[in-house]
Amino acid sequence: MITSVNALRERMLRDLTENILPFWMNTAIDSENGGWYGEILRDGTVMKNAKKGLILHARILWSFSAAYRVLKRQEYLEAAERAFAYLTEKFLDPDGGAYYMLNADSSVAERQKFTYAQGFVLYAFSEYARATGKGIAYADKMFSYIERKCRFEDRYYEFAKGSPELDSEFGKMLTMNNHLHIIEPITNYFRIRRTPEVEASLRNLLKIFSEHIINADAPHFDLYFDHNWKSFAQINSYGHDIEGSWLLYETAEVLGDEELLIKTKDITLAMAGAVMTEGLAPDTGAVFDGGDRNGNITEPKRVWWAQAEGIVGFFNAYQISGDEAYLHAAFRCWDYIEEQIINPAGEWFGTGSDSEPDENTPYLVNAWKCPYHNTRAALEIAERVGGV
Repeated sequence: MITSVNALRERMLRDLTENILPFWMNTAIDSENGGWYGEILRDGTVMKNAKKGLILHARILWSFSAAYRVLKRQEYLEAAERAFAYLTEKFLDPDGGAYYMLNADSSVAERQKFTYAQGFVLYAFSEYARATGKGIAYADKMFSYIERKCRFEDRYYEFAKGSPELDSEFGKMLTMNNHLHIIEPITNYFRIRRTPEVEASLRNLLKIFSEHIINADAPHFDLYFDHNWKSFAQINSYGHDIEGSWLLYETAEVLGDEELLIKTKDITLAMAGAVMTEGLAPDTGAVFDGGDRNGNITEPKRVWWAQAEGIVGFFNAYQISGDEAYLHAAFRCWDYIEEQIINPAGEWFGTGSDSEPDENTPYLVNAWKCPYHNTRAALEIAERVGGV
């Protein structure tokens, strides 16, 4: 069991450098067709004919860029450069934005402009620019595309303007997840482009969260809304709550507005406290998938990404409050990851072996199963504790 922040840092960095990133540099690379394989099964079987996802490849670029920025290892730079080249050469649409899916041979398979996916391309390009000083023009173009094509007045729908999917029921929805993963990349972009336009976008997004997405009666995100911000799903996603708690605080920090930071701190601690009270398995400390507004667990799954975000979210709450209950919650999340989630042969399993399965359970790699949550958690802890 983990009992100190230094031990947590050391164990997470060891897992990152000896397990997670080597898997993506070796097993998961498609040396024949370029990029990375689109699917690898839990038992290590490579599905060579699987499609290659934009979200997967953008997250790979972010992960190796961030790893190089923090750890300064040449092999991470080389992997980041490979990912940057593949993303820019194969996924980018000359008319703007990026294609959603490629075939196994790297030809275009699906041309949808899913806003969430465009956001991860901006996140990746911004991190690559932070790490290397290169590729800033690509980040500029992606930010411009998101603001011109994916923003509708003050909000972001699921698909870019001109997409036929906007006429569907899903296309007309507003979602927490989409906005969370737009504020995340624009925050990172603001680190390299501190312009009034980018700042205004971030302030608008924080306003959306405070006025619409964070439930007025409970410290949780509402998840789904109609075009007038009427919520129609009163359920909790504990993984998103704890992830959002630290991402919103990060945005306020990057903006450097003390009044906004104080307000966001209150939101952060309320959300982290609610997840710690309602959303952790009493036996293991793992983050449950979901519950209702009465505190009942309705989705007892224990998915990999929620555990990674639990560590960062609880550690962040500990740092800004001094309450060691949050620190111990972070420790328990890591203990669960070591016991149930880490794959000794490389990467993390999609769910713990004691969990109900979900769509990611059969995979080590798929369009969503990637090195971003676990890589980021390790690097966040390393930077917060220090010594790298």
